[in-house]
Amino acid sequence: MTPRNRAGRSAPRRAAKRVRPDGLLRELIGERSVLCLASSSRRGPWCAPLFYAPIDGGARLVFVTDPKSRHGRELAADPRAAAAVWFETADVARVRGVQLAGRVVALAGRDAARARAAFLRRHPRAAPFLAKRPHERFFAFSVARAKVTDNRRGFGFKVELAPGRARAPRGSR
Repeated sequence: MTPRNRAGRSAPRRAAKRVRPDGLLRELIGERSVLCLASSSRRGPWCAPLFYAPIDGGARLVFVTDPKSRHGRELAADPRAAAAVWFETADVARVRGVQLAGRVVALAGRDAARARAAFLRRHPRAAPFLAKRPHERFFAFSVARAKVTDNRRGFGFKVELAPGRARAPRGSR
């Protein structure tokens, strides 16, 4: 069967390797260092750019923030969140990114210490800033769903992932 693109036309055959959705997600999350985290409240949606570090094979992204910030307060009231991580480029053929949905939890004890260690391995220059801001806390964004876009595999290539399953849309392989 010939793969089809979104318009229903035959897609060109490629000798590309079979897609490993979880590998695409881990690759992108491992390469980038900033995510845009979105929260929401009665005041409306809000987003904040934050440095992060992946843990648990990229299933959780840890970050540090002030619990009294707008997104900190909103996430305490409603832990549902969305995030985006992307490779910025002017070349449309190299566009890559991931849209994420999940939940954010404040970390304490061993979990916070583990998050801090992972974060500082990834961002060692943050140590003096964290030392000056003891009110900042570590949080974990647990990924429930992800949609990866990778135009290196063809314009508009997307693959969706959810816990325990992954699927590539028709024409994406």
